[in-house]
Amino acid sequence: MPLWPARIGLALAIAGAVYLATVSLRGGAVAGCGPGSGCDRVLSTRWANWMGIPVSLPAAALYCALLAATCGLLPGHGARDSFRKAVIAFSIVIVAAAIWFTFLQYAIIQSWCRFCLATHASALFSAAWLLALSLKSAPAPPPIRPGFKAGLLLGLLGIAILIGGQFAALHVVRYEVVSFSIGGHSSAGRLNLYSGRFELDPDALPTLGSSSAPGFVVGLYDYTCTHCRRLHPLLKDVQARLAGRVTLIMLPAPLDAGCNPMVPVNDPANDGACEYARLALAVWRSRPAAFGQFDDWLFAPARIPTLPEARAKAENLVGKEALEEALGDSWVNRQIATDVRLYMATSQATNDLHLPQLIFADAAVSGSANDAAELERIIGERKLLTRSNVRPDSAR
Repeated sequence: MPLWPARIGLALAIAGAVYLATVSLRGGAVAGCGPGSGCDRVLSTRWANWMGIPVSLPAAALYCALLAATCGLLPGHGARDSFRKAVIAFSIVIVAAAIWFTFLQYAIIQSWCRFCLATHASALFSAAWLLALSLKSAPAPPPIRPGFKAGLLLGLLGIAILIGGQFAALHVVRYEVVSFSIGGHSSAGRLNLYSGRFELDPDALPTLGSSSAPGFVVGLYDYTCTHCRRLHPLLKDVQARLAGRVTLIMLPAPLDAGCNPMVPVNDPANDGACEYARLALAVWRSRPAAFGQFDDWLFAPARIPTLPEARAKAENLVGKEALEEALGDSWVNRQIATDVRLYMATSQATNDLHLPQLIFADAAVSGSANDAAELERIIGERKLLTRSNVRPDSAR
């Protein structure tokens, strides 16, 4: 069996891993995968890290190590047995890792990253090829071929370290803070953002908490966004703790190409995101007191209810005629357009397309927190938006 097919596969896997690591470190988006896409969800999940760093970094190092170890399989090499052990160990780790990450995407994350899968497929092909080659070229018959047992034990140890490091990374910080001046001078009781480009009236928008609170945080989210769904109960918990001091303004910015020009290609997981946002705003427009109940109902299950179910729930809360009237109100579409423009402005300022986004007077925070205590600390460290854009001491 020749070495060149395995080496080509490893070269492709190395290129893929390096590219994915670069994207993860820079906080950008994989080419062809917009915000909210499968690639975006997989790469921004906690499982995309190992010991706090992008898992593609140690993957690239492993692929390089295996590529180097193939030199020991060449005829006439003086240390072939030692190299064979390394090839077997590295290949077993790669095979197990490919199975592990495919399982995570299928069963845990429930989204697919085609770049990740392509990288794994290239590495898996090479690892399987090299396992077959290293065993076939050994002088003794199985199961005592030189290096097999030692390589197997080292490989099992390697995959244990990989999975253990993944679980250790579950409590690493999963949010990004970019500090810059957002608030400006307020007018007529409104919140001024981006030097007057956006003026938000807390009394005329959906909120978690009373609009009479001294401090505000603007939350941009999408009902179909996995990380938004994870953050929502934490926001509810923290808002209850800070009731009377901090209010969250809830602005849906759907990751749907139908109403968001920042999304080049619509991901199936975000299908209907514009309609969910329209239904939520229509509920608020027709009966503000029912918005919280509808919002909680949409966010409650692991997977968002279907659009027909959401429509039926909205009609049950506000009445069919009232809902129809609100959906026909141009305000709903104008507000979504405003929310999307605010999302675009914040994404461009922070170079981060991820949702959810929390906007303060001095920073924007994207991503999710591990728990409510961590989220409360994040809010406590930031300058809140206020009608006078001066954070009151009572909001600290």
